Amino acid sequence: MDNDEIKLQIGELLFTWDERKRLENFKKHDVKFEFAAKIFLDPDVLVSASYRWGGEWRRDVIGRPIDDTLVLFVVVTERTTFQKKEIIRVISARRATLKESGEYYEFRKTNW
Repeated sequence: MDNDEIKLQIGELLFTWDERKRLENFKKHDVKFEFAAKIFLDPDVLVSASYRWGGEWRRDVIGRPIDDTLVLFVVVTERTTFQKKEIIRVISARRATLKESGEYYEFRKTNW
């Protein structure tokens, strides 16, 4: 595992990921973590409650990168550095399924 080195900053949001996992994810799903991180700028982003997986707390996030129509499903975990900064660690990213996209658009509709 990487040492949570910051790989990307978008506004106040800090992101990190395992470099090997990023390459594997791109080969498998054709989605770059750098692109997927932009869904956190989506005002209608859907974030699941935390759940335990493999010894860590994770969240599923569904949203659209700003200025794009593609809906993504991203799995993240949150870390806190010794400086008390929150870091979002991207675990995986892929295109959302039809069901997941439907949930996202239904949420958007009720949020407007």
